Amino acid sequence: VKQPPAVFWAPDSSKLVTYRIDSRRAGRFPSIQFVPPDQLRPKAFTVVYPLPGEALPEAQPIIFDMPSGKRMDVQSPGLELPFQDGPEFDWFPDSKTVVYDYDERGFKSKEIRIVNAETGEQKVLVREYSDPYVDPGETFYRFDQTTGEMLLTSERDGWNHLYLYGKTGQPENQVTQGPWVVREIEAVDEKNRRVYFLASGREPGEDPYQTHLYSASFDGKNLSSLSPEKATHTVSMSPDGAFFVDNYSRPDLPGQSVLRHSLDGAEVRVLEKTDASALVRTGWNFPEAFRGKAADGTTDLYGLIWRPSNFDPAKKYPIIEQVYTGPQGFFVPKTFAATFRLQAMAELGFIVVMVDGRGTAGRSRAFHQFSYRNLGGAFEDHVAMIKQMAAHHPYMDVSRVGIYGNSAGGYGAAHAMLVFPDFYKVGLASSGDHDARLDKAWWNE
Repeated sequence: VKQPPAVFWAPDSSKLVTYRIDSRRAGRFPSIQFVPPDQLRPKAFTVVYPLPGEALPEAQPIIFDMPSGKRMDVQSPGLELPFQDGPEFDWFPDSKTVVYDYDERGFKSKEIRIVNAETGEQKVLVREYSDPYVDPGETFYRFDQTTGEMLLTSERDGWNHLYLYGKTGQPENQVTQGPWVVREIEAVDEKNRRVYFLASGREPGEDPYQTHLYSASFDGKNLSSLSPEKATHTVSMSPDGAFFVDNYSRPDLPGQSVLRHSLDGAEVRVLEKTDASALVRTGWNFPEAFRGKAADGTTDLYGLIWRPSNFDPAKKYPIIEQVYTGPQGFFVPKTFAATFRLQAMAELGFIVVMVDGRGTAGRSRAFHQFSYRNLGGAFEDHVAMIKQMAAHHPYMDVSRVGIYGNSAGGYGAAHAMLVFPDFYKVGLASSGDHDARLDKAWWNE
């Protein structure tokens, strides 16, 4: 089984950039297809799957000129691939320049690289470095194609924010700042030098994971909030940037889709509105958001509680926690989903909960780095939160708590049973990466 390369076409289709993968030194994992469609005997396969500390596959970027068929190697050392994803490339509108970013192995640096598509010459425009790591999930960029400037996110001040760089790679100014997180660049208005972005944690009194759309000038002035409702907002900007569709909801708030003006967020019209009345008439309960404290007694944590439709507050219900503690994201749902499988489990007569403890993403740099060399260290937060939930809700029986999860959640469920056996009485772990030495060389390293 080999990973196919991807192809990235120039806007005028005169060239393409792809890559050649050398995985000869990389380790393999065996797998068995027990019931193949074309034979009786099981069939064995091997898959390139480097483990932490092992040699990695390397990708060599290549540019092809289509009219001539000429091949040209990009003048770059091989790009080490810690997981199954190959590099991704973008073209400038003139079809003469390629840009891509590269994470150094161990993620202590990210480089934004520019390639001359005529010569294959490469230069590093910006190198972001941090110890212990530059978060690959939080660090992203966008070019202003008219001026050659670039907007790049960084956690260098402790929170993920936007920074403006000049066309030669020199820093110009910080665009956003404060104890909140830029989550995604949605659009860049090059003519008026404004950037539109999703961010979370800026609105007082809200769940800090809920995203809103904002805009700001490149110089960091005139920050505007464009999606005011207390909910999680996702947006789709119109091609000319004049409008955006705003989809928003919360686990306890059915969603709406609204068309808005990009200038000030003013509502043009409601496009669609979720009607949950028939669902509510069945006795279905909205999940309940819960805010509590981590095991340190000071850090705010957030979770959700699901109850059965025939819920009786006079009864005592056993508790089930679904867990996933991979450091690459956060996992408690933040939008409305009536058929979410945790509700189905609650219908069997349980209180079901989820918690994002310290070490997951979406908050401050310090919050995330709690999991550095400490992948199993956040379970005291989960125990603390469930105890607080039960103290607030007497119908939760804290003497009967079970836990389950898949992949990193499978590791988490087994780990929780071993570390807190007096608290978690039942556990189910599927596809658990219980030994990081036998897992992927991605976030384990």
